[in-house]
Amino acid sequence: MTNFLRSDPIRQWVTYRCLRWLLRTIFCWRTARRVLLTTATLATLLAVFYAVENWRGHHAWDQTKRDLEAQGERLDLAAFIPPPIPDEQNFAMAPVWAGLNKEGFKTGLSQDYDGNHWFHLWPNSVQHGHGQPWLGDMQRGKRTDLAAWQKYYRGYYAATLPLLPSGAEPAKIYEPGYDAFPIPPDAGIPAEDVLLALGRFDHALAGLREAARRPLARFPIHYDDGSQALLPHLGLLKMAGDVLSLRVVAELELSRSDAAFEDVKLGFRLMEAIEAEPLLISHLVRRSICKLVLLAIWEGTAQHRWTDAQLAGFERELQKLDFLAEFDATRTDERIFSLIFLSEMPAIRSGQKPPFSGLRAEDTFSTFIGMTEAKWLRDSKFWAWTFRLAPSGLFERNKIACVTAFQRLGSPRHDDFVAIEDWRRRCETFLTETSEPTLGSFLGAPLARWQPEISRMFFEAEAQVRLARIACGLERCRLAEGGYPPQLEDLSPRFLATVPRDVIDGGAFKYRRTDDGRFVLYSLGWNGQDDGGETGHTKHPWLDPKAGDWVWKYPAE
Repeated sequence: MTNFLRSDPIRQWVTYRCLRWLLRTIFCWRTARRVLLTTATLATLLAVFYAVENWRGHHAWDQTKRDLEAQGERLDLAAFIPPPIPDEQNFAMAPVWAGLNKEGFKTGLSQDYDGNHWFHLWPNSVQHGHGQPWLGDMQRGKRTDLAAWQKYYRGYYAATLPLLPSGAEPAKIYEPGYDAFPIPPDAGIPAEDVLLALGRFDHALAGLREAARRPLARFPIHYDDGSQALLPHLGLLKMAGDVLSLRVVAELELSRSDAAFEDVKLGFRLMEAIEAEPLLISHLVRRSICKLVLLAIWEGTAQHRWTDAQLAGFERELQKLDFLAEFDATRTDERIFSLIFLSEMPAIRSGQKPPFSGLRAEDTFSTFIGMTEAKWLRDSKFWAWTFRLAPSGLFERNKIACVTAFQRLGSPRHDDFVAIEDWRRRCETFLTETSEPTLGSFLGAPLARWQPEISRMFFEAEAQVRLARIACGLERCRLAEGGYPPQLEDLSPRFLATVPRDVIDGGAFKYRRTDDGRFVLYSLGWNGQDDGGETGHTKHPWLDPKAGDWVWKYPAE
């Protein structure tokens, strides 16, 4: 029987009958009707699913908005955009910014503002083997090494000479990707040589000083562009702060305290120029410029170069800063831009808006999901398909998750300080709760997870500002009485109206005089423990701001 079925004629006949039956079954009207009915049913179910999910998402978000607005919350961007100001009073509309304002906020930096020609301590073309020096470190008690900067600029100058056209002057060559810092024929006093090298920025600095006389500031940011808004001014302001800080060190070394004082005042003005911007990155740049200003003040107090009037002027400016309040304001601002980003998702998906930060549209999801700790959310292919197919109502539900995440952590403030143990515990709970989000929160929750880490940066900045205020009072006391006081309370009211308290717990800053005539002044730091004025370090020779104390420390004399 088996051999009979294996014969070729029989096999061909069986194959023919099977194929005939299969084709007649598939292509008959009854089968087609079933397929059409099944397809229509699935399409209807899918349409109902999308309609229901979209309605649920939009309805839930509308209700959430009404509840928040009833509590006095504002969720529209217009409420946070700084109001227009007259050009003649606007720091950002001074002639020095003319080229930037023309195209920079639309298309990015032009050649005139590419960082090579506008405040850059380190040239872009540094691949000549010349090590880059760094500015000082007040937590380590390490002053800026002007001799290292002198050697760096001379070495870089010598390395670029072979690149110049015949007869060209290095100090006047400004080509894209190429920098030239003027130097004297022979090495002289390091401070003088460094100031000469930085002289290439004198024209731009003069423009900034002229701009600083204008009382208000508002850069022409295109806030309506949402996540696509360009912010070219921030990098330029930070680089200007770098140059001013190094100039101050050199000027102090040459006993030009009046010139150094004016440069520090300009640094304060750079910070003030972006204070009203409702952007997290703007306030982080403010913090960076503030560190440079504090370093400049520290360099002067370490060398006893400031006068009493100058120190009092610094203290008045420092008293205006409140990084705790800035952190709270930044949380509110960033919540708005997170909601804007979620609102842009459907337009990004449809191609009506370019993807965020130059990403491919389908990668936008997976990039932000990478901010979570949920392993099941790390499949980029899965999220690419989710991005293409997700109902728009899903983005609305994630807006609710985003707002809820910001509310869940809350403010760290207790009057003018932070209860650090309570805040760290809340941060740990918050990170745990948002590490395994659901489909309704997988994007909204990650957009709020920056708060614990950024809060530490703002707390440290506030601590350093308060330490600087006390240091100014201590130096004023030394000038008046020939030495530092036994305790900080002795500074009030003659040298400080009130002595600032530690931002970490509201207690007094730790202070003690040393045998070499100096002092040690510090905050308890992020860990909330008294480490004796010792800073924390990582495995590499870098400071660990999460360990040890936050210190104002001078080099030993």
